[in-house]
Amino acid sequence: MTGDAGTNHGTRMNENPSAVSSIDLAFSEDDANRVHFPHNDALVVEALIENHTVCLILVDNGSSVDLLYSDCLEKMGIPKEQLERTSRPLYGFTGDSVIPQGTIRLPITAGEKPRQIIMMASFVVLKGGSQYNAVIGRPTLQTLRAVTSIYHQKVKFPTPNGVGEMKSNHYESRVAYSDALRGYDQPGRQETRMVNQGAVEDIDLRVLKEAVWSQPVEQLVEIQVDEDEPTKVLKIGSDLTPTT
Repeated sequence: MTGDAGTNHGTRMNENPSAVSSIDLAFSEDDANRVHFPHNDALVVEALIENHTVCLILVDNGSSVDLLYSDCLEKMGIPKEQLERTSRPLYGFTGDSVIPQGTIRLPITAGEKPRQIIMMASFVVLKGGSQYNAVIGRPTLQTLRAVTSIYHQKVKFPTPNGVGEMKSNHYESRVAYSDALRGYDQPGRQETRMVNQGAVEDIDLRVLKEAVWSQPVEQLVEIQVDEDEPTKVLKIGSDLTPTT
């Protein structure tokens, strides 16, 4: 997350909603020009939240809420006293639950001028941090009238000045995925990361080495160990030398 982005003069969602109602949203192969294939990367974007440029925002169509982690909130200089307390738990798809620290309404700016939208989002604040700073879920996507594309690594939404876009960051998406695989609480997660933009298409941190399972090193033979129970056998190496 970077610092204060200064005053923003984008279009607010409630200023003229009819101005964006007739805009068609579509994707073409041109939208995938800078996408590095093959990929199954998540949509990880950046946006202005409370005039702070926040990176590592996961766009999740499956989330019923917008999330913000308390570590990010602290870096933005927003005191926790501004949170509205809540005891309503959040449930994951595995059925586990967590009690949020609270909720807070903050302005979020999507897109770049002049195709930019400002709206108020209700964030559920969770304790600590994650491989992401925030999650944009269905509430914000619905308000933006946004359409997402994993293939094109973009989010598109209508604005009075045309189609606005939020583009995913390939590198951050793959590093975040790698952090999740490794276990975010494991040593090394705070390591400094250097990016060579020219070689980023060669990086795919999601590729795991194929597991090599143990196999017998020689042919095995069965030895019956109980005359009354013929199914009870031991398997030993055929190359073993008998001892006296």
